[in-house]
Amino acid sequence: MTATSFPLSSLPLLLVALFGFIAFMGARAWRAGTLTRSEAALLFGLFAAGALWTWVCAGLALSGTTRSPEFLFWLPGLWLPYTIILILQPLRLMSFGRQALYKLMDEVPPAAIVALEGLRILGLGTLLKTFQGTFPVHFEMLTGIPDLLFGFSALAILWLIARGKITWRGLVRWHLAGLFLLVPAGLFIQLGLPGPLQFFSSQPTSLALFEFPMILAPASAVPLFAFINVWSVLWLRRRRPENLLAPYARSTAAAMEKKAQA
Repeated sequence: MTATSFPLSSLPLLLVALFGFIAFMGARAWRAGTLTRSEAALLFGLFAAGALWTWVCAGLALSGTTRSPEFLFWLPGLWLPYTIILILQPLRLMSFGRQALYKLMDEVPPAAIVALEGLRILGLGTLLKTFQGTFPVHFEMLTGIPDLLFGFSALAILWLIARGKITWRGLVRWHLAGLFLLVPAGLFIQLGLPGPLQFFSSQPTSLALFEFPMILAPASAVPLFAFINVWSVLWLRRRRPENLLAPYARSTAAAMEKKAQA
C-alpha cells in the first residue's frame, strides 16, 4: 500500500466531526462570554495538540514506520491509544482546565453528546472488513462488535431522553459502559502484534490497525470517544441536569428567570 493508494474509510470524516464539534462548541462558548481567555486558550491549544498528534500518527502509518520492527519493539499497543488522553490531561489536572470543560459542556444538550457517541456505529466498517478477511478477528470480537452495539444503543438512549424515561443517573451508567468497553482496547491491540506479548497470531494481525487510515482509530478517534465518556460522567454527576434535551446553561438560566418572576 502506498501513500497515494489507500482504501476509502469514514475515519477521516469521523475525526473531522469530533474535532469540529469540539471546536464549534468552544467557539460558541467563547462568543457567549462563557469561557475566559485563559480557559479558551488552554482548551483550543490542547485539542490542537491532539489534532497534531493525529497528523503525526497518520504520517508514520503512511511511511510504514508504524509496522516496522523498530517501532513494534516499543509495544505501541500499550501506549499509542492513550497518548492523546495524556495530551489532554491538563484539562483535568488544572482547575481552570476543568472549569473550561464544564462550561463547554454546559452549552451542549446531553442528548447531543449521546448522538455524538452514536457515531460509533461507523464501526460497521471494521465488521465488514473482518468478513472480508482484512481486519483482525480477535479485536473485532473483543472491542469492535461491543463498541458497535454501544453505538446503536445511542438510538435507544435518545428515544428514552425524548420521552423523559431516563434520568441523568441512567445516562451516567450508559457513559460508563461506553468507557469500560474501550479501556482495554490497547491491550487487545498489543496481544495481536508481533512481539513478546503476542497471543493472537491468526492473519490478519493487529498490524492492520497500524496502516492508514485505520491508524486514526486507535491513535485518536477511539480515545476521544472515551474522553467524552469520562467528562460526560463527571459533568452529569456535578450538574445533575433535569432536562437532557436542552443545554444546562440555558435551562438553568430559564429556571432562575422563572423563579425571579414568581
